[in-house]
Order: sequence, then structure tokens, then C-alpha cells
Amino acid sequence: MNSSNVYKLKPDIDSLLDGGALWVAEPNGEREGYRSTEQAHESIPFGVEGLDLALPQGGLLRGAIHEVISEAPPHAITTILAKNALLNRSDNCKKLACWIGEESWPAAQFLRAVMGGVGRGLPQRNLIDKCLIEQCLIEQCHFISSPYISSPLSSSQHNKKSDQDSLFWSALSTLSAPGVAIVIAKIPNLSLQMSKRLALAAKRGNAVGILIREPSSVQMPSVAQSRWVIKPIRSPSSHPRYELELLKMKGPQPSRYTWQLELVNNYATISLSIPSKLVDRSCNVSTESGGERAELRYGTG
Repeated sequence: MNSSNVYKLKPDIDSLLDGGALWVAEPNGEREGYRSTEQAHESIPFGVEGLDLALPQGGLLRGAIHEVISEAPPHAITTILAKNALLNRSDNCKKLACWIGEESWPAAQFLRAVMGGVGRGLPQRNLIDKCLIEQCLIEQCHFISSPYISSPLSSSQHNKKSDQDSLFWSALSTLSAPGVAIVIAKIPNLSLQMSKRLALAAKRGNAVGILIREPSSVQMPSVAQSRWVIKPIRSPSSHPRYELELLKMKGPQPSRYTWQLELVNNYATISLSIPSKLVDRSCNVSTESGGERAELRYGTG
């Protein structure tokens, strides 16, 4: 290959690096862990260091849809992701988190505990600031339901189709809206063509779309940026635990594909953490004085 051909290839290699098709590797072949601040704001973190550092983009990529396969909607994880989406923005613009379909809605008490946790732990003189932060985040949460869901004829095929069309249209509109940061939707019988349109809408609005899917959809083709299986597992403590399995991810691949997370509720915040017995001791992790668990928090304010 002559020098002119090498010169012609260089712009193509640069574009591959910029697009994530190629990436810098460590000497041992692992993906390099460095991410710039600009790149970090292009994703929404889970708020768990051991999980976010393992993902190439540091979380769920903006401008794309991500599928979550679960027996029941994982409200705890999706609500914490919604909080992180509202807080982790480089433009500091006030945007919305939208839940589409009643099955995707978290309980009101849990929503307030998660969103209000951002303002907890402030000094006494800042209690007014705490209330303003809590009220502000909750006001940024919007919940959309189908008008056909409560109809006496909702069991008919016509109304089921109308319900699906209504939820799909709502997700399509909110994902493409510039004022929306994240959309969490549960749309029945989502087809490949519908998910393609949702992916284009998310790219247009630079929002994160989380589509909650049934376990039966695990074998179906998908255009999602990433696809996850989330299921509750037995916990030896009073804190609920979940197992997250990454089934697929476009572009650079993570350093691992399964994680166990614990939902921790204390005065400071409600957060996800890696149970202490599962934490890699080679990492720098701050543990509590009792050594019972290692909490890796995000956005505690």
C-alpha cells in the first residue's frame, strides 16, 4: 500500500474512532476506561460506579432507545435512572421525565422518596432549598395514560389496538420533543417497525428511551442500543436486590455483562449499590463503618 492510500484511510479511521466503532485499548487488550466530561454527559449513569465504569459510555446512551425485559416493570431502577437523567445534564436546562402507560408508573410515595432524596441531608438553614429541589424534580415528572384503558370495552380488540396506538403516539411525541430528557414506556405488542420509529424519534430529540418489554420478546429482533434483563433476586437483608444482565449493546462492548444491585434506603438518599460481598476489592470503594455494605451513590446532592 503506497503512502497516498494510507493518507486516504486516515479520515476514515478518525471517523470510526469518533463514532465508537474503534476505541483505544489498554496494553492487556481491555477497553480504555477514560471518558471525557463531554462524553459522560452523553449518557445517563445508573449511579453505581462498578456498573457505570464497565459500560463504554458510562451508562445508557442518550439519543437512543434501550429495552428492559422483566416480568414486572422494574420501577426502582427506572425511577433512579429518571432522577439521574434530570440531574446529569451539561446544558443545565430544565427538562422532563415522562412515563408512558400506567404499568410503567412508579408508586407516588417511592417517586417522592427518590426525587426528594436529592435535597436530603442539607443543613437546617437550607430546608427551604431542600423543599424547592424536591418540588422542582417532581414537577419535571409527567405521567401519560391511554384514554382507552378505563373504557368498559377495553377488552375488545378495537380498544386494545387503540390503546396501543395511543401509547405509541405518546412515546413517539415525547421522545422527539426537545424538552424531554428521558421516556419510560410500556407499550403492548411493540413491533420491530414501531421500535425503529421510536429509535429515530429518540435520536431526533436526544432523549433516552427505556422500553419495558415482556419476557416473551427476548427472542425478537431489536433495534435498541442496549437490551437488558432485570429480575429480582433473593436478598439476605431487608434491602431488595436485582440481577441485571446485558444481552446486547451496539458499538464498544462492556468489560462484563452481569451485575447484582441492591436498593438502599437511608436518610441521605435512595440509591442503588453493589452488595459489599460482590464488590471488587481491587477498586477504591468507601465502606461504611460496620462494613456491612459498600454504597456507590450518585446525585445525593
